[in-house]
Amino acid sequence: MKSLPSPPAAVPQAVLGALLGQQTRQITLQTALASDNLVVERFTAREAVSTPFVLEVDCLSSSAHIDPAKLASREATLRLMLADGRRRAWHGYVADCTALGGDGGLARYRLRIVPWLDRLNGREDCFVYQDKTALEIIEDLFADYPIAQYKLAVSQPCAKRSICCQYRETDYAFMLRLLAEEGLSFRIEHEQGDAPRDGSAQSRHSVVIFGNDDAPCAFLEHSNALG
Repeated sequence: MKSLPSPPAAVPQAVLGALLGQQTRQITLQTALASDNLVVERFTAREAVSTPFVLEVDCLSSSAHIDPAKLASREATLRLMLADGRRRAWHGYVADCTALGGDGGLARYRLRIVPWLDRLNGREDCFVYQDKTALEIIEDLFADYPIAQYKLAVSQPCAKRSICCQYRETDYAFMLRLLAEEGLSFRIEHEQGDAPRDGSAQSRHSVVIFGNDDAPCAFLEHSNALG
């Protein structure tokens, strides 16, 4: 009887690593890890006005031993090549990294990437503010978060409040309440542009607070950006 051919040997890890380079891919991901440790397989993005975005990114890696702690709360930038050759960027922070198993020598991971605003859900507080506008209170709130980047683009000034209380609310819920009371909204803007060839630079994102008045007028603008 003729013997069956033996199964092919496993693809060497070095070869898999070379095949997973990001240089020619339409979707790239920059994290705290080396540039080719995680390669995007697919992603979903959910964005809306006055709602923090959420990116869920499924990645492939030649390593089945990536430590999620090395990614948790660290920056990440996803870039998608558009039809005209430009890249659309999303920047945020890794909230979760989950191992999804693997096959064929490749491991799969799922990253959930969120804006810096997500940090405001982690603190619940009671505080009293006196003789400040809603925007001044929000700025005081943001000052407690070193990674905060924001812009105020509001055409009408807010009235001062003699007393304003935050009572057993998360900082995020308190901010949302102040915005709703003033008829304000927010959107998230991502710094656009291609990454350097060495893949070292992250993008940035800012929370932009704006009013609902669509009349053409000069905006009072203030920004707070990372140095």
